[in-house]
Amino acid sequence: MQILSNVVRYIISLPPAVFIGIVMGVLCLVFGGGIKNALRSACLFSVGMTGINLIMSYCVGEMQSIATALSTRLGIELSMIDGGYGSGGSGGSWMFPGAIPALCIMLVINIVFILLKWTDTMWTDVHNTWHGIYIGLLIYALTGSVLYGTIVAIITLVIMLKLGDLTAPTFQEFNGTPNIAVYATSATIPAIFTFFVMKVINKIPRLKDLKADAESIQDRFGIFGEIMVIGMLLGIILGILAGYNFKNIMMTGVVMSATMTLFPKMAALICEGIVPVTTSVIGFMNKHFSGRKLNVAVDPAMLLGDPSVMASFVILVPISIVMAMVTPGIAFIPIASLAGMPYWIGGVVPYTKGNVVHTVICMSLYIFLASLVATQLGPIVTEAARLTGRMTEAIASGITIVSWDEGGSFIGYAFVKLFKLLGLSVL
Repeated sequence: MQILSNVVRYIISLPPAVFIGIVMGVLCLVFGGGIKNALRSACLFSVGMTGINLIMSYCVGEMQSIATALSTRLGIELSMIDGGYGSGGSGGSWMFPGAIPALCIMLVINIVFILLKWTDTMWTDVHNTWHGIYIGLLIYALTGSVLYGTIVAIITLVIMLKLGDLTAPTFQEFNGTPNIAVYATSATIPAIFTFFVMKVINKIPRLKDLKADAESIQDRFGIFGEIMVIGMLLGIILGILAGYNFKNIMMTGVVMSATMTLFPKMAALICEGIVPVTTSVIGFMNKHFSGRKLNVAVDPAMLLGDPSVMASFVILVPISIVMAMVTPGIAFIPIASLAGMPYWIGGVVPYTKGNVVHTVICMSLYIFLASLVATQLGPIVTEAARLTGRMTEAIASGITIVSWDEGGSFIGYAFVKLFKLLGLSVL
């Protein structure tokens, strides 16, 4: 069992771009796509995800510097530290003792659900099972019970499965990617939240009819509506707000412009890589299962291609900082967690149809609630980090660690409240 556990942990520890590329290539082969298509699909996926990760790292690094500068200028000093993915995330999740059993049971559940027609998606995105397993880790930290944590992890993964099925049609239609689904709650929970918020927005005169998607903005403002120019202008404004000198202001503008220009191109590579896989799956299902539809689960990076994603991200960074400053109940400045925000937005824009104004409204509300939840879950996130050997020096000094994703999870919060109500908390 230990050998199997080590092998699984090693495979899952592969960089997402490598892991997903291998999985997509193997899938294409298994479903009869041939070596040529399998190799092409694997390369396109890996190159696209690598490009997105590189651009994301560069952009997020710049935005984190701006966030730090803004918080310093505004004199914000809060009691908790944003650990981001470093406080747990995909690495720490797999150190949870119940992680491998939860993963294996979930894969069996997925097969059973497919056979019973309770789902139409193969959970090929094994890497992102960490989102559900991290919730199990939180319950382990809260209760001290591996069993409770494992059960919660499995329940959360089943919830993720159904949320993936629920959001798949909207994600597919907006992004033009048939037969794909996303299970990561970093995309699906904000998506479901936005679905309900848009019900309200669509009842408000003028606001509901406001055209603010990339195409409408460009038609209205000409050259100043082009996403490349918008990125430059937003970057310059943020640089000024951060108190940068002229050189750094202009560099921030270039970084934002490059980000908004290159992101869709990298996402397009991933979309191209999907085609051989989904074509093979469709052909196989038509031949053997009377044309039944079957989706392929992919990384939420798939959802980052629309220009409104990064445009909204740049606008939301200062909003997040100011929100932390003025809102009672939020005890941290979101800086490290900014790396997860684009994935939230990627799940939101299919429901706002790429409308930047609607996206900013929905995301501001979501960030507000997630930040409140993250503050309340801080002590549990800190204990989870300690148990998995993360940020040990900071924790030993008495610092409380928080994070947005999954440390600000609504699902995790609900389970924590349930176990406390049952009197099973040891914290």
